[in-house]
Order: sequence, then structure tokens, then C-alpha cells
Amino acid sequence: GIIGVFFLIGIPLVVWMQEPQDWFMPAFALVFLLGILSAFFFPTDYELDRTGISMRRLFYRKRRGMKWIRRWKVLPEAIFLSPYSQPCWKERFEGIFLFFPPKQGELIAQVEEFLRKHHSGNYIQ
Repeated sequence: GIIGVFFLIGIPLVVWMQEPQDWFMPAFALVFLLGILSAFFFPTDYELDRTGISMRRLFYRKRRGMKWIRRWKVLPEAIFLSPYSQPCWKERFEGIFLFFPPKQGELIAQVEEFLRKHHSGNYIQ
């Protein structure tokens, strides 16, 4: 939160202070940082159905079919969906975390039951 806002405002301000007559670079830095940090400032919506999962953010939408999910892991406040049947270093970048609000164990159990029912992937405890 606070650190992200500091970078979002501080870096363009420092760039502008270097050359006060130039407005392009601070504006570019602001847009660039807002784009990079948009996942932290704007909500992400997930939709899980029988055909797969879709993830919608501010500027794009990503859709993955059920065959894409090879493995899932239930965490205390999230479910991690992986495209790999065995753990590997790439799954941190290509996997999807479904985050839930605190104390939503019943909702996590419903999603887990849905995955067990509609998918034959590996469940990791």
C-alpha cells in the first residue's frame, strides 16, 4: 500500500525534478508504474466453471481451460492452481492463486469440492 504509493508518486517526482520543463518522462514513469502495479491497486475477478477459469483485471482478461489445471493446492486463504503436474520453478509465474477473504473456509471447501468433481488433476495436501 504505502510503499506502492510512494513509488508511484516518488519516482515520477524525482524524474520531474531532474528536468522541470519536461513533462513527458514523469508522465511516462507514472503510467508505466501504474501499469506494473495495477494488480495491487485494482481488484481481480475470478470465475470458475466447468470449462475452466477466467481471471479479469483492469486492462485484460485471461482464460484457462480445465485441462490447463494439472495440480492444485489448498492453502489457508487461497487455492493455488498449477499448469504442471509436478512442482517446478516456472509454476510461480504461470500458476494462478485464487485468494479468498479471511475466515472463508466454507468457500474454499466448495471450490475444492468443485475441482475434485470436475477435474482429474492432482490434489496436493
